[in-house]
This record gives sequence, structure tokens and C-alpha cells, in this order.
Amino acid sequence: MWGTTASAQGRVKKFFKYSTFYASFSQSNSMVQEDIYAVRDGILTVVPMGHPANYTVSVGLRKLARFGYESKANAFYNGSETSMAEEATVGYVSGFEYLFEYSQVRLTGRETLNQRYFIRHLSKWVVGEVDFMENGLADVKYLEASLKLRVKIGKKLNLTAGIAGRRHPAYGITPIDDWLNDNGGAWWLLAYDYEYTDNWIYNDANADGEYTAGEHSDWEWYGPEGNLVAETDSEFRRYQYGSIVTEYNRDVTNSLPQQYQISAAVGLDFYHYTKDFWLHSWVNVMPYHKEFGEYDFSYGRLVGNNWVDYNAGIVFGAHIGKHLGVFAEGNYNKYWGRPYGEATIGLNYIFK
Repeated sequence: MWGTTASAQGRVKKFFKYSTFYASFSQSNSMVQEDIYAVRDGILTVVPMGHPANYTVSVGLRKLARFGYESKANAFYNGSETSMAEEATVGYVSGFEYLFEYSQVRLTGRETLNQRYFIRHLSKWVVGEVDFMENGLADVKYLEASLKLRVKIGKKLNLTAGIAGRRHPAYGITPIDDWLNDNGGAWWLLAYDYEYTDNWIYNDANADGEYTAGEHSDWEWYGPEGNLVAETDSEFRRYQYGSIVTEYNRDVTNSLPQQYQISAAVGLDFYHYTKDFWLHSWVNVMPYHKEFGEYDFSYGRLVGNNWVDYNAGIVFGAHIGKHLGVFAEGNYNKYWGRPYGEATIGLNYIFK
């Protein structure tokens, strides 16, 4: 009994060895928007725009082996780091790697949730992986479990092939289109559903009690808390209505049944590293899918079962002579027709 307990404790200790727990808060100024000007009773009125600060609150646990070209930029992890080990087909070392991270983000006034719970086990012949990802900015959310056979060719090239099972919200559906059709295009009714109210303002410039061409009249709009948010319909539709539509689309989509599918998955990973030149590139492709669940909300209903989901990436760096260095790094993902990714390219010149 003692031997079994000690063995289990040893495995747990090995699993968490070299991992790092972190929690952080960061803040920065938001993008400044120009104030809105409106004329009311012949007086120019300023409607100030709010500029809430950007912020990120993160908490996480990570254990990801760094490739030769990666270095720890800061003394402490803060959650803003991006490791290619998360996206590459295979990791740098055998065994378990993982990232568990939860972040609340506000960017240019929009609040979103980002989550990533990722664990992978790499052995000589097999790659097993479980990945839950929610990217609020890209509006992508899924749970994926995959099992792939690994074939290593030489010291630099890895080929993988297997299956991936995924669960995700209903994609490819735009609820607002159906809502507008059902309501005869009466867009303002949706704002009422989200507790916005309006009030007709008539500017009787001639004080004659009658409407005259040239006199300004429009709808004022008030938010759910009763605060004035727009002084005209056009102002409301320009600055407020988009967020209502986004919330409505998200609410309806979240209420629909989750979709399930099994996909064929193949991948390629090439890694070469020296001190003066390195190239790491990979691609994961899911070219065929079998869907389960309610067909009316399936993505395949819109595009067929042979759509292609993929993620690809590249990291390149080279020192040219003693002074010049060039680099490029990026990854691109497209799942269910929803693209997201990032890229960086540049050069360094060292004066000596």
C-alpha cells in the first residue's frame, strides 16, 4: 500500500515538475474616440464618448518546453506569452506538456473572455491531445480531443495522422437576419428587448406648435440604466446598435444545441535550429468530417462535409554577418470558416 501511494505521489510530482503558476493584472489606455456634437435648441452640445481603460486579468498554470529559438523574455510569466509549442504539431520534448489559462479582457471598450486548457502527451509513435479554447475576440470556442500516429523522418521532420473529435457551438448561422425578416425590418424592436428606450424629441424652432421643414426632430435613446446614450437614431445605430446585435447573435447561438463531429486529421512539422539560422514550420489539416447532432444547426448543412479546417505556422530567424538579423513569426487558423491568427516580421541591426 505504501509503495503504491509513494509511486502515485512520484507520478504527480513528475507531472507538475518545472510547471509555473501565475496570476497577473495589466492595464493600458483605451483608444480615444472623438466626441459627438449635436445641435439642441440651437445650441451646440457635446456628447462625450467614454474611454474605459483596456485591461487583462489572467491566471494560469503552464508547462511548455521552449524550442531552441524561444527564450523567456521576462523574469516572470504574466499570461501574455505566446509559445509555438501550443500550436505546433509536436512539442519539443516527450511526455506531458500543458497550459491552463483563464483571462478576462477589455479591449477598446469591449469585454471578452479568453480561455485555453491544453494538455498533450508526446511519445515516439503517438501524439495525444485534449484542447479547450475560447477566443472572445475571434468568437471561436471548441473542445477537441485527438489521437494521431507519429512518424519521424530523420531528426527534423514529423508526420502525423489520426482522428480528432470536436464539440463546438452552432457556426455559420446569423440569427439577426432571421429576426429582421420575422419583424419586417423593424430594427428598433430588438433594442427594446434589451431594455433600451427611446423618446421623440420635437424641436419647435418657430414656436408655432407646428412642424416646419428644416426644424430638427428625432429620437433620443436611453440605455438599460436610464442614461442618455444617443440623441438621434443615426447616432444610436452607429455607436450602440452593433453591440446589441452582437449580444443577440451570441445569446441565440449559445442557446442552440452543441454540435459534434469526428474529423480526419493529418499534420506535418519541420524543425531546424542552429545559433545563426532556424526554421520551424507546421500545418495541421482536417479535410473530412462526420457530424452528429441536429442537422438544422450543423456547419456541414451549409458547406457540405468536405470543408477544410486547418492551422499553420512558421518561425524563421537568421543572423546575417555580425550586425544584421531578420525574423518572421506567425500562425493562421481557420475553423468553421472563422479565421484568426497573428504575424510578426522585422529586422535587427546591431551597431558595433
